[in-house]
Amino acid sequence: MSTNPTIARGALLTLALASLTGAAMVPQTASAGAPPGFRIQPVAAGFQGPTAFAYTPDGRVLVAEKSGLVKTVVNGQVAGTFIDLRERVNDYWNRGLLGIAVDPRFA
Repeated sequence: MSTNPTIARGALLTLALASLTGAAMVPQTASAGAPPGFRIQPVAAGFQGPTAFAYTPDGRVLVAEKSGLVKTVVNGQVAGTFIDLRERVNDYWNRGLLGIAVDPRFA
């Protein structure tokens, strides 16, 4: 049975985002709450309320924050802010930037 690397990376980053927000604070070697064969391992730090992520065709990761910031992650390091939408995002209570998608024609 082969594993789709994009799905595996996505699942790993999802678990990492959960650990960055405090949702799953367990030792890196533990797999509590993770599917068999997975482990929680942060891949980048420095986010304030990460809510979603998407891969660009060139391998970068765009991480959306609840406030409306979208940061770029390259090789496990935050490379900077991709776009700042805070002026247009209502992040009061349970509102905010809750999803992100990359256009298939993204250059």
